[in-house]
Amino acid sequence: MKIDKELSKNLTIKHGFPVKMGEKMTGGGGVEKLQKFVYEEYLKNGYKKMFAECSNRELADIAELGLIDTEVSEAIECIRHGKNQLDLSFELADIVIRAMNFASRKGININNAILQKHKKNMKRGYLHGKVV
Repeated sequence: MKIDKELSKNLTIKHGFPVKMGEKMTGGGGVEKLQKFVYEEYLKNGYKKMFAECSNRELADIAELGLIDTEVSEAIECIRHGKNQLDLSFELADIVIRAMNFASRKGININNAILQKHKKNMKRGYLHGKVV
């Protein structure tokens, strides 16, 4: 997959993101940096404003979570229709991006949430104690 040279330069220099598979992120805080980076685009494209203008906060949250659900459905369709790994990876990326944007709008540091939740999950045991 080719990456636009200007985008590649911007990601590497300004944000410390890898632009090729296997490159390491610089400066630590990879998930936090990524959350901030994708949220900048979210703001630029007017999503925060759109959800903020909704008078019913609960409905705005449900609508935005519905966008995540839409991306999950698109990933399922990739599998059902035998699409290639790249198409599936883009749909999975969309799920993560939408979740990060929702978390940012709600003031949630997703990096901390993932670490705390994973710590809790580690105590659950094999298949969360379920018998298959």
